[in-house]
Amino acid sequence: MILRRLDSDKWRAGYMETCTSGSEGSSWKPPAARRQGAGFLPYRNDEHLLRRNRFIADLYQRFVDDRNDENYVRTCMANFLLESLYFYSGFSFFYALARQGKMTATATLIKYIQRDELTHVVLFQNMIKELRRENPDLFTPEFIEELREMARTAVEHEIRWGQYITNNNIQGLTNDIIDRYIKYLANERMTRLGFDILYPEITTHPMKWVESFSNLNATKTDFFEQKVTNYTKASTLDFGDL
Repeated sequence: MILRRLDSDKWRAGYMETCTSGSEGSSWKPPAARRQGAGFLPYRNDEHLLRRNRFIADLYQRFVDDRNDENYVRTCMANFLLESLYFYSGFSFFYALARQGKMTATATLIKYIQRDELTHVVLFQNMIKELRRENPDLFTPEFIEELREMARTAVEHEIRWGQYITNNNIQGLTNDIIDRYIKYLANERMTRLGFDILYPEITTHPMKWVESFSNLNATKTDFFEQKVTNYTKASTLDFGDL
């Protein structure tokens, strides 16, 4: 049983990340939100945001209600999709502004946030691959296809959200580009899991310029004028780094 192995450090870390992600949205509210009410809680009022978040939250709740191996894998996959797809249309919004010389300091903060999210992506990517290696009978073709369909649903939610918040009004971020960008990322994420890609028609990165903004190590700055961001912790990232 997968759940019997949660006593090891790395599995406990992933388990706690899963539980935290599933609970923080419903149990924690910032003081300002408690004082001011719904104005600070758009995830409860905006139908697009609510639908997008509900998809992930329901997968968490499924595991809370029935803690079996299949639901644990589904929850790990939900976390992987949350970290690897759900933030990226929002990230690209700030990078598009920075490309125009606007809100560049904010874009730098977004780079740090993205770096943290990528750490989580690697964590859940490796957990899912390890779970598959150790439990081949669980990862049947039907179950893998279910996980791929989860990814397809997450892609649809993120595309709709990105198009909703930009509405073709941001230079360099048309609805078509957002659509192709999120699908490109989804293909890349599926490949890293060892799954078949979802969108074979998407073969090239539609927003290659984003990489130059999102890569901290590509950023050059005067050491005495600004906080240095272009450093590399290690050449590779594995569980030892987490």
